[in-house]
Amino acid sequence: MIDESGNLGKQGTYFVLTMFNTSNRNKAKRVLRKFQKDYLNKEEIKGSQLNLTLKQKLLSEMKKFEYGVHYIVADKARTNLFRGKVDKNLIYNYLLQFIIVKIIKENFSCESLHFHLDNHTIKVKSLNSFEDYIKLKAIENNYFGEITVTYFDSHKHVLIQAADIMSNIIWNKYERNRQHLYKLIQPNIKTSFKFPMSAF
Repeated sequence: MIDESGNLGKQGTYFVLTMFNTSNRNKAKRVLRKFQKDYLNKEEIKGSQLNLTLKQKLLSEMKKFEYGVHYIVADKARTNLFRGKVDKNLIYNYLLQFIIVKIIKENFSCESLHFHLDNHTIKVKSLNSFEDYIKLKAIENNYFGEITVTYFDSHKHVLIQAADIMSNIIWNKYERNRQHLYKLIQPNIKTSFKFPMSAF
């Protein structure tokens, strides 16, 4: 499950892409949906709309299942990617490849890999090209298993919402120097890329 925080335009200093995965999807869904029912009056859990108390409560509930977080944070002022008229989908693809390649290398024994994304992230005309790009990165790294990329409305996919929450926590660490929640999820962070490295 993949989502992002920040934007690919000129506003803000950092852009974050986050992948959330869990080996117990059913347990994770039950926990997250119960949180929605008990504490929210809406279908979708949005990281930017939860206050500190609710985020702490949610992270406490998420201790009931195992999960991993992989992310890349880009300092937009320190790279030419965010200047001029570079296609935003190309920027997204380029940054996400760092996480994707690591996931592929760590899962050579898997016969298939499935990636779920928020369908509002990439323009409709770019959906197929993104999947082709991921498949090419897999072949380039000697993975020949099945690769599927599926797009969902995030309000209908509670695990993509979990990726959004993680991404929001990570973005707040860099953009606003809010460390507390980041420290709570730190044991679950498996991958953290900084781009460009010279900026950090």
